Amino acid sequence: MTAQLFLENLQKINPLSSDLKNAIVQKLKHEHYEKDTILLREEQYCDNYWILLDGVAESTMSYGRKTKTTTTRIMLPGHIMVSVLSFYQGQRSDEAIRLITDCEILTISRKDVTQICEEFIEFNMHMLQLHCKYMCEMATRAKMMKMPTTKMKYDFYQKEFTDFHNLIPLNKAASFTGMSLSAFKRHRYSSYGGK
Repeated sequence: MTAQLFLENLQKINPLSSDLKNAIVQKLKHEHYEKDTILLREEQYCDNYWILLDGVAESTMSYGRKTKTTTTRIMLPGHIMVSVLSFYQGQRSDEAIRLITDCEILTISRKDVTQICEEFIEFNMHMLQLHCKYMCEMATRAKMMKMPTTKMKYDFYQKEFTDFHNLIPLNKAASFTGMSLSAFKRHRYSSYGGK
């Protein structure tokens, strides 16, 4: 995905005027990041909106007196990477964003997003829709996490998150589903015909 394809995706939400397109393109920065780069740490303020062009990234949260982490989101090309509460409400982030692979990313700052939203009122609709997509992703994972058995969680993961299969390490997939790695591997083995 390039900046042009990102604009095309925005166009699917609502038409973009040529002036709005130009304003967005002027503010986007195309950057390359190496594997394991941390774009955002917990407790930092999220001042950027990242659009993943190529690669795989994750959001994580700490628990157990911040001695352990769990993967809360997996992001593939086309995904928006942001800490919503921090970006929109100016709070410290409760999550971190880390790159699982080398990545190509488009970056736009909160200041620039705010400026574009003020100048082009219609852009607020695009931002709202992107926010809704983020919340739907979080709600889908929350539904999985409430399931009472690891088998139900694994089956739900296999059905709802097919894009992730074979793209992310098993330990990340297990963390994302709220399972131990051994339980995830056991269900995976069984699904491939193992006993």
